[in-house]
Amino acid sequence: MDVGGVEFMTTHVRASAATTPNTVVVAAGDIIGATPLLSALFHDEPSIESMNLLGLQIASIGNHEFDEGVEELWRMQEAAAIRWTAARTATTSRSVVPLPRRERAHARHGRDVFPPYAIRSFGNARVAFIGLTLEGPAFVTVPSNVENVEFADEATQ
Repeated sequence: MDVGGVEFMTTHVRASAATTPNTVVVAAGDIIGATPLLSALFHDEPSIESMNLLGLQIASIGNHEFDEGVEELWRMQEAAAIRWTAARTATTSRSVVPLPRRERAHARHGRDVFPPYAIRSFGNARVAFIGLTLEGPAFVTVPSNVENVEFADEATQ
């Protein structure tokens, strides 16, 4: 079997979705930051474009999404549409919360830095996809990138 690239995967994901109603493409995180050098050289915009092509709809936030800080993660999700196709992904995380001294900086997202869940409806059924970021980013990324947020214990969330 010949394999390779997001184009190959996209073909198969779309074929499967065409025959399987109520398909949702989700990811557990590390879509940006933990990428090949070619994507990293362009601030991981190629990775986001690839995930858009694949049809990614919902993604939790992994530790590598914090490699350049929360503001860059927001830019990747929201504002970069000026130069490229913006992420069409509902980024979720229940366990990333702002520190009280900087809570106003995160006011547009309420108490949470990112929405804690995304809901999709399938007929009469509503399904919640809950995002959890493990508490590890505080220990494995540059401290200044996460100085305004804290990572709650995912087991208690």
